Amino acid sequence: MLNKSSEIKYHVLLAIEQYAIQYPKLVAPYYKKFYPLHLEKTYLIFQFYLIKLRYCKFIKLRILNEIIQDWNFNEIFEEYREYVNCHSKELTVFTLISIGKLASKCPKYAIKCVKYLINNVLGKNSFLASKSIVALSEYLQHVKLFLMVRMSLL
Repeated sequence: MLNKSSEIKYHVLLAIEQYAIQYPKLVAPYYKKFYPLHLEKTYLIFQFYLIKLRYCKFIKLRILNEIIQDWNFNEIFEEYREYVNCHSKELTVFTLISIGKLASKCPKYAIKCVKYLINNVLGKNSFLASKSIVALSEYLQHVKLFLMVRMSLL
């Protein structure tokens, strides 16, 4: 199904994403199937006189974030690092935000994710720096919320 047209692929991926949210361990063994392809097409839909782009790449990243486990974290993280350096700014931004979410979801690997984002902030690429700051900010908001909930339970 994932080799079909972009329109079909998009809707199949949405269904898989819902399944991955509910049963991540069942989808996790197939994680490589969800690596976005650099030449993957987008498609347009017309809705109420608006043109909307549908990106299968982004759904695949969301699925990867749902199914990441200890045993596949390093490989998925390395794949994300490659996406950050691709030519698509949209994919770069979405990947940096995904890395911030991984830090929240996988506390065991949070330091690795945060160090990567901080290195981007300290780097020479101002675009990566600014988007990494956004990802770090979202991560810190998550940590703050987590701590507030923990403190209220004490």
